[in-house]
Amino acid sequence: MKRILYIMFGMPSCYNSGIAFGTKLSDAGFDVHIACDKDISRQAHNAKLEFSYLSLEERYASHDPGSKKSRTSRFNKKYKNSGNRQASIEDSEIQTLIETLKPDSLIIDIECHLAIIASRKYKIPTAICTRQFDHRYHKFLPPLNSPLSCDQSRMNQCMIAIHWRLLWVSNALHRLKSHISSARLRPVNYRSFRIPDLLQIAEHHGIDLKDFTTTKDWYRPFTYHGLPILSLTAKELDFEGERRPGFHYLGPMIAKATTTFITSARDTDQIAQFLKMRDPHKNYLIYCSMGTWLKAKPQFLNAIYDVAYENPDFMFIIGLGGNQPEKALSKDYKNVCVVKSAPQTDLLKIADACILHGGIASINEAITQKVPMILCSTGTNDQNGNVSRLVYQKLALSLKLSELSGKLLYSNLITLLNNPDIKDRITYCEAHFSAYSTDQLKDTIDALTRGALEASPAPF
Repeated sequence: MKRILYIMFGMPSCYNSGIAFGTKLSDAGFDVHIACDKDISRQAHNAKLEFSYLSLEERYASHDPGSKKSRTSRFNKKYKNSGNRQASIEDSEIQTLIETLKPDSLIIDIECHLAIIASRKYKIPTAICTRQFDHRYHKFLPPLNSPLSCDQSRMNQCMIAIHWRLLWVSNALHRLKSHISSARLRPVNYRSFRIPDLLQIAEHHGIDLKDFTTTKDWYRPFTYHGLPILSLTAKELDFEGERRPGFHYLGPMIAKATTTFITSARDTDQIAQFLKMRDPHKNYLIYCSMGTWLKAKPQFLNAIYDVAYENPDFMFIIGLGGNQPEKALSKDYKNVCVVKSAPQTDLLKIADACILHGGIASINEAITQKVPMILCSTGTNDQNGNVSRLVYQKLALSLKLSELSGKLLYSNLITLLNNPDIKDRITYCEAHFSAYSTDQLKDTIDALTRGALEASPAPF
C-alpha cells in the first residue's frame, strides 16, 4: 500500500476539505498520514486518519518586539527573537517526519512554503494542493482576485491585462515591504510567506528558489512550477478556456459533517431552540456566513436585520466564524439567530437559501446540498474571482457589500427562492461533483507516486 503524507495548511477553512481529501485517499486504497500546524487530531481521529501535530510555531513562539514600553525590553525581545528565528529556520521537524514515515509521495498545501522548500531535497514525488481555481497567469483570463469575467470583448481583454499588471506591481511592493518589516526578526512557521523568511529557509536547505518559483501567477509572494498541482474543486465552476498543463481538478472534497469548529454547547442549544420555532411550510430558513476569520461587516448584518424586521416568515441563522462583533447581538429578533460558530455543513442540509462571502469551500458545500446562493464578496483573496465565476455559470446571485441594503437583499432573496433556472443549474453542477470518482482520484495519485503526473510548466 502506497503511503501518502499530506501536509495541510493550518487555516479553519481548510480543515473540512482537507479531512475529506484524506478520507477519499484512504478509500482509494492509500495509507494516508496528515500533518498540520494546528491540532486537528480530533477530526483526523474521527475520520480514522493518522495525524501528526507540527509544533514549530509553538516551540518558537514569536513576541512582538514593540509590545513593551521599555527600550531595553524591546532590545531584549529582538535579541531573543533573533535567536529563536535562526533556530526555527534550522528546525528539522519536517525532515524528521519525512524520514520516519518514508512516504511514497508528498501532497503539500500551496500556502505551506516552509514544508515545500524543506522537503525539496528528498526528491520524493510531490504535488502542490490548492482549493482554488487555476491561479496561474493566463493572457485572456483575469487573476483570481479580480471581479472581471472572461468576456472576450476588446475592452474586457484590456481590463484583464491591466488587472494582471496591477497584481504584479502590488506583489512587487509587498515583496519590498517584507524586506523592511520588523517581522523579518520573528521566528518562521508553516504559514510564513514573507520573502526574507523563505529566502533564508531555502538558503539553509541549499535550495535555489529561482529554479522552481515564479512571481507571475496570482499567489503571493510566488508560486511553484515543475510540480503538479491538485485542485480540490470542480473544473465545471471555472471560466472556459484552454489552460497550461499540470493543473489537475480532483473535485470538491466535502466532509460528511462540520469539522471546522467545535460548536459550543451554548451555540448548539441556541440553534436547536431556534429551529424548533420553524414551520418548514411557512418559514424560509436562510443561512448566512462571512467566513471563518473575518469579522462580519456592519452593513451585512444590518441588511439582514432589516429584512428580518419586515418579514417575520424569513428565519436567519448567522454564523460569525469565531469573530463575533460586540454589536452583533444588539437586535433581539425572534427570527434571527446569531452564533459565534455554526455547524455549516449540517445547516446547509436544511436551508432554503444561503448568503455567503464567496469562499470556495462554502460555495462547494452549498452546491453539494443544492442550496441557492447570494454571494457578497469581502474582496479578500480569491472571493471576487469566485463570485464572478459563479455568476458567469449562472449558479448564484451577487451583491456588493458597499451597496447592500435590506430592500436590495430582500428583492434578491425573493428572486433566488423563486428562480428555477438557478436551482436547475445547481442540480446540474452537483451531478458533476458526484462524477469525480474515487477511481479517478486513485489514477491521479498513482501517477504522482510513479513520478508520472504532469507538472505545471513555467509561465513564460
